[in-house]
Amino acid sequence: MLLYSTVFVRCVVGSTDEDTKECLKTHDGHLYVGSVSQTLSGRTCQEWSSQLPHEHFYTEIDMFADHRIYPDGDVADVSNYCRSPLAGSVHKSLPWCYTTSSDVIWEFCSIPRCKGISSFAPSSAGR
Repeated sequence: MLLYSTVFVRCVVGSTDEDTKECLKTHDGHLYVGSVSQTLSGRTCQEWSSQLPHEHFYTEIDMFADHRIYPDGDVADVSNYCRSPLAGSVHKSLPWCYTTSSDVIWEFCSIPRCKGISSFAPSSAGR
C-alpha cells in the first residue's frame, strides 16, 4: 500500500528575503534583522557596541539573530538597529533598543508584522 503526503508551500511571486527583512516574521520578533533604529516615540537607538549612555551586557554577536548573517561578525555589525537579543531573562516581547536619551533606558520599536503573524501589545518600557 502506498501512502501519499501532500505538502502545500506558500510562494509569493516576486517576493524576496529582502522584502520581508523590515517586518516581524515571528510574534516576538526574535528573528528580526532589519535596519529600523528608532523607537516608538521617535528616539534614536544606542549603538549595541557602545556602553553610553546605558551600560548593558549585549556584547557578543551570538546574542543576536544577526549571528546567522555575520557568523564571524562583531556586535558592531548590529549597529544601532532594533533587536530582540536572545540572551537572559530581560528578553522583551518585541524588538527594542537602548536609547541615546540619558533619561529613557530602552523602548520598543515600531516594526510592522509580516503577513500572517499574530500580534500582541507590549506592556511596558524601561523608564
